Amino acid sequence: MLSYMYQRHTALVVSWASSAFFVLLELAMFCACVLFSPYAYADKDKPKWKPSCDIDARAELVSYFQKTFPADSSDLRCNPDEPGCEANLKGYLYVPKDAKKGKHPVMIWNHGSDQARLPNGEPNFERDSCEKARLFVEKGFVVLAPERRGHGNSTGVYHREILGPLDDLHPLADEGMLVTLLLAQMEDIRSAVRFVQRQPEVDSSKIAVMGHSFGGIISLFAASEVPGIHAAVDSAGGGLSWGSDEKGPLRDALKDKARKVRVPTFLIQCNKECGERNPTDTLKELLPKKNGSWGKVYDVPLEVIERYKKDLKVDDMPCGRDGAHTWFMGDRAIKMWKQDVFAFLEKHGVAK
Repeated sequence: MLSYMYQRHTALVVSWASSAFFVLLELAMFCACVLFSPYAYADKDKPKWKPSCDIDARAELVSYFQKTFPADSSDLRCNPDEPGCEANLKGYLYVPKDAKKGKHPVMIWNHGSDQARLPNGEPNFERDSCEKARLFVEKGFVVLAPERRGHGNSTGVYHREILGPLDDLHPLADEGMLVTLLLAQMEDIRSAVRFVQRQPEVDSSKIAVMGHSFGGIISLFAASEVPGIHAAVDSAGGGLSWGSDEKGPLRDALKDKARKVRVPTFLIQCNKECGERNPTDTLKELLPKKNGSWGKVYDVPLEVIERYKKDLKVDDMPCGRDGAHTWFMGDRAIKMWKQDVFAFLEKHGVAK
């Protein structure tokens, strides 16, 4: 009897040990499959985005608007808030590292017309946004640099796929369509404002927008229509598309929006980029002075622009003197206008 019980106990122990061995073996094989799977390190191996400039801020790529609709409804002209518009809009958010010490004013930086893609097709807006963000972060601003529809990481059709390449914009064959597309991109700034209003580090009573070139146009448009904005700076908006003709849908739209700006708006530009009069010369006279809006044209010697073009190894640019349009966002030009911009923002209560 004892011998039988001993044998049965031994058999049970051996059976349990055998089962435990196979369980451990299966677990080890599973772990090996996970660890050595080609997908195991997909997220780990994927390089994390880091700002390309030295900036004292927490930086992240965010979705400032995301709404999915049927794939056949991605019309570039749609309003992302309305049914039938597919949108996944991205942007770069920069938050000062001392954000826990209180609420911060906001600058929404509007990029220009370039799609900003590298030869391999990857988005490349961040480099420009980081340099501009650093300028404002140093003054205590939270900065959102949204990538509008069709640009950078955002979904949508790039506007030149409808309008054609840049050279065809001078003169523009369908300027009315350009205005329609720019007004649609203004809706992306409406979404950007709503996004920053939800951020815990933000003082929602101190939100400003600024942009250059197409970004300047959209900043002016937003100043006339988008609630939640408290100041706007338009840098050379329409500088490449103004020309010498006093008529046209884009000119009419810019004039109309200049008359209707609802918040203090500051227009800045280099002297005579294209033609004898540039947008700022005309539009600053239409701004409502009672809200503190004004404009300033900076006189830059032609030799400075020519030297800049030579350094870039560019013989000519659109509109002859258009080197001024690009130069106006360079380091030397920024040193020229940044004090005026910050003084304007401070005067109208949009500053740290």
